[in-house]
Amino acid sequence: MITRQHFGKWMILTWLLPTLGLICFVALQTISGHFGKRYVDAWAWVCVTSMPMIGILLVVGIPAGVKKAINISGFHLFVALSVSIIYWMLVGATILLSPYSSWDIVELMTISNFWLAPMQCIVGACLGFAFSAPEKK
Repeated sequence: MITRQHFGKWMILTWLLPTLGLICFVALQTISGHFGKRYVDAWAWVCVTSMPMIGILLVVGIPAGVKKAINISGFHLFVALSVSIIYWMLVGATILLSPYSSWDIVELMTISNFWLAPMQCIVGACLGFAFSAPEKK
């Protein structure tokens, strides 16, 4: 069992830390001119990749921490954490495998939405399920 407050904290950390790393990486790549004139496309990808879940967590996760302590099953944390980690592994693979792709990095970022968007939907469903889970006594 875990409290909903602890669950919210874990999920916010699971999404904020990789998002900050991604922003730093893309900022350095933009400053170095790696994206050329397509830096707007790269930043659009960063926003689509991370901001929807960050928004959900800020709207749902933080208020969950202010309410009274509600215990939920640890299984909810395990599932949400697992699919979030898998999602961030796919994001990392998109960037790390770009030198081995026939597409340039910005094209690969755009194409990666075909596998990242469905996965992001699954993560969102898992988060919604966990934050709306009934109290476990």
